[in-house]
Amino acid sequence: MIQKVYAIQSSTPAGMRVIAYAASLAKTLKAQFILLYAWNEYQSLRFAGSEGLSRDETERTIEKNVRFAWQNSPQCGGPSGRAQINEVQGYQHLNEVAFENDSIVVSPSTDFTRVNANVLYPFNPSYGLNPTKSIPSGNESILIPFGDRESGTHTVKSGVRFAKASGFKAIFYHTTWRNPEVASNRPTHHMNPQAKLVWEMGKRLCDDLEVEFENIIEQAEHVTDGISRTALIHNVSMIAATRDENILRGDYTLELLERRLTPVIIFGEGGLSGN
Repeated sequence: MIQKVYAIQSSTPAGMRVIAYAASLAKTLKAQFILLYAWNEYQSLRFAGSEGLSRDETERTIEKNVRFAWQNSPQCGGPSGRAQINEVQGYQHLNEVAFENDSIVVSPSTDFTRVNANVLYPFNPSYGLNPTKSIPSGNESILIPFGDRESGTHTVKSGVRFAKASGFKAIFYHTTWRNPEVASNRPTHHMNPQAKLVWEMGKRLCDDLEVEFENIIEQAEHVTDGISRTALIHNVSMIAATRDENILRGDYTLELLERRLTPVIIFGEGGLSGN
């Protein structure tokens, strides 16, 4: 279902951790692992005192150095039999790289945004955090927040498909406002009909794909706070989100990225393939 995992080359300690994270994810998903690098940035580099390397020689040297760094550096966890790099791919402008619907891009920075790509942001550098989870370690899960709009349906479908591909448990999350006309204290009784339809669709999809799931429906004071708190309490591996016109009106995705203590995967407009 997920054929490729891309990582964006970086020689910084945090960047190397992101590459190691992406490699572990590719191994979990049984996907190809592709390292992207900016060709122009490497044209003038000197490796082992050599100058004027050809593009092929540069690619091989970059791959060799990245392999050595993530397999031996304490910042990358040391030797651990991580996934091998299947391809080293150069680019002049990252926005020109065509990412498939059945692929995931692991980015070290939220500066990289693509509405037509599935992008995973492993950590928040403003908090000084590095990825805290090595994918996988058992009992992994993905938190799938949903609402009553099209973006909720999109997040649920792609999130469940990711759970199927990774073997993660799906945790559906929804926070609802209190309906003054409803006397019940159960949050599920205050959900609006459209949100319930999205929820039921997600549960049916889990049943069809044989994905384990659980449900958390509550009445949080703030949507983003509720999502972030739930992710930490349940120690989830990542939070699912979408980046489309509707959800950005509420700024929930942007807030998750700014505050995140848990990796966030934003599914592009094409989502994950259903195959």
